[in-house]
Amino acid sequence: MTDREYDIFISHAAEDLEEAQRLRSELYREGWKSFLASEDLNEKVGSAEWSAKIDEAIDRSGVVVVIVSPDSRKSPWVEYEWRSVHIDILRGQPGMVIPCCVRGLGPDDLVRALRRYQCIDFRDPSRRPEMFKNLLDLIEGYLKEPVEARRRQTLFRVLSLEGGGVRALITCRLLVFLEEKLRRISGSDVRLADFFDLIVGTSTGGVLALIHAGSNLSAAQIAPEFSAHIGASIPEPPLVSLLLTGFIHRTPQIKGRLLAEIGKKKLSEIDMPCLVPVFDLTRHEPLLLGSHLAKQRAHPDMTIKDVALAAVSVPLFFPPYELKMASGEKAFLIDGCLFAPNPAALALEEAQNMSSAGLLTSEICLLSLGNGVSRRAAGNPLDWKIPRWIVESIEIPMMASASLVDKNLRQLFRRVGFPRQYLRIDADLAEYAERPFRMDDTSPAALAELERIGNLIAQAHESQLEEFAQLLASNASDREKTNKSERHT
Repeated sequence: MTDREYDIFISHAAEDLEEAQRLRSELYREGWKSFLASEDLNEKVGSAEWSAKIDEAIDRSGVVVVIVSPDSRKSPWVEYEWRSVHIDILRGQPGMVIPCCVRGLGPDDLVRALRRYQCIDFRDPSRRPEMFKNLLDLIEGYLKEPVEARRRQTLFRVLSLEGGGVRALITCRLLVFLEEKLRRISGSDVRLADFFDLIVGTSTGGVLALIHAGSNLSAAQIAPEFSAHIGASIPEPPLVSLLLTGFIHRTPQIKGRLLAEIGKKKLSEIDMPCLVPVFDLTRHEPLLLGSHLAKQRAHPDMTIKDVALAAVSVPLFFPPYELKMASGEKAFLIDGCLFAPNPAALALEEAQNMSSAGLLTSEICLLSLGNGVSRRAAGNPLDWKIPRWIVESIEIPMMASASLVDKNLRQLFRRVGFPRQYLRIDADLAEYAERPFRMDDTSPAALAELERIGNLIAQAHESQLEEFAQLLASNASDREKTNKSERHT
């Protein structure tokens, strides 16, 4: 076998997927990283690409655990996986095979080649703890310790923030509420950003991400500054803008002391990783702007102000943000919400890409905050006219995409055995207000109402936020520990 990337390769039939997932979760809790084809591969089962990936994973695993059942005995794929390692062992190469009987077949029913290996019998539920310990003893006796790159004491913690114009004030209140929970748990004046390893946001959620990553302020200190910025960011009424520019509003303005100060910073000067997706109309492709990516020169370095203004340049509402690059070229950027209305999937992928060794989903915890779902009365769609269809043709794909991202992430974290490591909060605003909120309504009454709703949503999800806060606090990063130490010196 080549350099080890995985500790264990779990071979199983499709009918034994639940047992394989359970075993993977149990092994992970003991510090061992497992490969599970059904979770870790996207290629079509049986294809040449899939077979090549299977061979590579086997070569990079220290031990092959075979889930034994009547179904796995009939599976040509399962036999191929364990027998390829068995043949290598017979040729004098390193490797280990551990058959694990889960139902139907027992140790005496194994094929001759498998009977040469010590078998773990999981068929009796009452003896599972004892059998699992025997399995761990076998693994530890052979591998000695987990892959060093996978001996992760803490989870990689990700925060995903949606946009929605002024409705980001709801998100802002949720962050303040979560920070209060973290302070009570830790017993000190910690700041929210120290409990995350990556913050991702679209539109005004992207502005929030930039502020939290680019400043040393707490969520409680950021909230009033962000509210002041939102309230003064649109310079004039829509009618004036339409007459002057053809857009509902002119380019939004950066308002408030905090944004004005940190807006001069370059992305590369931000210590904390953050990511803001925008769309480049010049090249007609998505552009992911990140502090860590700017350091790697993956894209031109930009100021926080430029990224913030590009992030909130929602088509129709605002003109594209014109940015002059250092090379002299011009770029026209718009809000990334059109292709990532719910940036949680991007956030998960970016977290996995940030590690040179690659992170498993089970090594990540992800908090996804929406800004509330605001639905208008549908009425009879047959009566919709062109203006209504223009609006719906934008909103329907965005709402459907956001919903599907959430559904897929829930299923993904559930499949790998860690559903509590993913939390999404996106309340139905109809439960808290009698009217919908326009994303550009910056009237004092609307802003105050949104903050009130944000507090109510936080209280309604208090138990979930409390549990997630416990998870975040129990996985304190080196940065959080250092900052906490500095605050007490």
